[in-house]
Amino acid sequence: MSGSDALQGWWKIISFHVEAQGAGDRMNPYGDKPLGSVVFAGDRMAAILSSSERSDEDPGRFKTTMAYSGPFRVEDGRRLIVEVDAALFAAWIGSQQVRLFEIDGDTLSLTSDWQTMPMFPGRLARTVMTWRRS
Repeated sequence: MSGSDALQGWWKIISFHVEAQGAGDRMNPYGDKPLGSVVFAGDRMAAILSSSERSDEDPGRFKTTMAYSGPFRVEDGRRLIVEVDAALFAAWIGSQQVRLFEIDGDTLSLTSDWQTMPMFPGRLARTVMTWRRS
């Protein structure tokens, strides 16, 4: 099964963390038990992810939620590239979100490229997500 075909369907988030390059520092911005799903249908995807610990009264609740969608393609058998056409964060609209992916049975791992992130100033970091087919 090709990369795009293998991704098809619904996946439920199991874990999400951000790790800094070299130092082993790690953060769980969505808590120990994040909530969310990603669906791949045809050539489109949509994802939503949030902390299970947030509330409507929390002024920072939008910092613990991520959502985006758009057409996607697979390159080199393991690079997922999403052309974002809708997102919670306006800056993502029109961008490409790139993740390396690996599927092992019913488990999908998605890892971003190393990049600058506000939670680790002056250092490169990446996101690491694990999903289970639902």
